[in-house]
Amino acid sequence: MSKYPLDPRQLMRENTRKQTVPKMDFLRYLALTRGIRKDPRFKLSNQEIVNGMVYFRDAAAMRNLQEIIQAHNTGSVPETEVKLQQEAKNEWMRKSDGITVEMTLDALENVRGPDGSGTYTARCISCAERGGDSDSNHLRFHPEKGLHCFAGCFAPQILGLIRMKTMEGSK
Repeated sequence: MSKYPLDPRQLMRENTRKQTVPKMDFLRYLALTRGIRKDPRFKLSNQEIVNGMVYFRDAAAMRNLQEIIQAHNTGSVPETEVKLQQEAKNEWMRKSDGITVEMTLDALENVRGPDGSGTYTARCISCAERGGDSDSNHLRFHPEKGLHCFAGCFAPQILGLIRMKTMEGSK
């Protein structure tokens, strides 16, 4: 539940045609959609933006705005976002032969992220085994795209080490 609930009527403004059109500053829009990473309906690139203001002119845009406000006021994310996030996690489990996103993140050291695209940066577990990647920036992990080590470690080798570390932790 948000400490400062929003009322859609607060966003109503007059435009040049004397029609009431909801709009908000794009920074406020970004703050309201912070936890929404997967649902393309809410990406800033898919919004009508004029002079730094996001406009909600049609019925679809208004429905999206209401979903954002409801999610903000209840401290949640839209149902479609939850489904899309779960699909991404399931895709990673399928690609990694049963290793969950959570298991992957727990097995890695110095994890940062996710960034705006949903990518995590961490110390490569394979490099670390050889004493490398002291800056903890060789490995990128995205649940839908997989693993990549900029030092050239192979994904199957990294996954094998993650699996071993996960099995050690469950003993």
